[in-house]
Amino acid sequence: MSEIIRAASNTFTTDLQMNLMKLNGRQFQLMAQISSGQRVAVASDDPAAAARAIGYQSLQRDLTQYQKNAQRAENVLNMSVNAIQSLKSTVSRAQEIATVTQSGVSTRNYTDYAKEVNQLLEQAVSSSNSEYLDDPLFAGTATSASPFSTTRDSNGKITAVTYVGNSGSASFSISENAMVDPHTGGAENNKMLTAINNILNLRDALESSNTTAVTSSQTALITSENDIVDSLSTMGAKLMRVQTAKSQNSASYQNLDKSISGDVDADMSQTILELNKIQTAYTAAMQGAARVMSESLMNYIR
Repeated sequence: MSEIIRAASNTFTTDLQMNLMKLNGRQFQLMAQISSGQRVAVASDDPAAAARAIGYQSLQRDLTQYQKNAQRAENVLNMSVNAIQSLKSTVSRAQEIATVTQSGVSTRNYTDYAKEVNQLLEQAVSSSNSEYLDDPLFAGTATSASPFSTTRDSNGKITAVTYVGNSGSASFSISENAMVDPHTGGAENNKMLTAINNILNLRDALESSNTTAVTSSQTALITSENDIVDSLSTMGAKLMRVQTAKSQNSASYQNLDKSISGDVDADMSQTILELNKIQTAYTAAMQGAARVMSESLMNYIR
């Protein structure tokens, strides 16, 4: 009879130990989830959820790169727009001077205006050779030198301006399905060159008091200003595309964050509730085990 009691006691003890180990293991697991805030700490916790989370994180890495590309494109576009707006202001002022000198109401002579236009020419060349991170904005893919090259006389005065860039393009992936080239094209760069040379021609016409040439320059400058406005419209449309892509990328990233959270984060209220149940069960099991073991011991002694 004692052997039967001993065998039953051993079986109960083994079952009790296994049950307590399970409860204790689950208790520590839940406590870890509460501490970290995550339901899935390693892939084995929930292989399916872990696999989904890894996929979401891969998409987030792609979005991060798209966002970096979009930010660079936006920076290039903003710098380009600023430079083109500066060129437009310069062309507008040159056009005003051409108009004033033709009106006959100015008290200044052509030589004084020629000096001002010469400064406008320098400013136009400087704006058109603007750079972003040491790369010329309007050179196409030719980044080794300033695209608008000047020839100067012995006094340092510009006598000619030529374009030494190219019509190459460099597009950026700004989202999964969108690319953008933030740079101006070859045709736009040539129109910038024309605008600069129109300013140069006005200066020369004023220096020589050639009213016919001044009138021609005035007409040419009006055309150049319209061309520059067209370029600004094109750049503005690109800038809007980039900003839209950035907004969409940000929203997609946040949605993926929510998906990852839904798969791996712990539901704190539910986790705490389960932990309380496990702790209650563990305490009850220990108390029940103590009573049974005490009774078994008494029976064994008898």
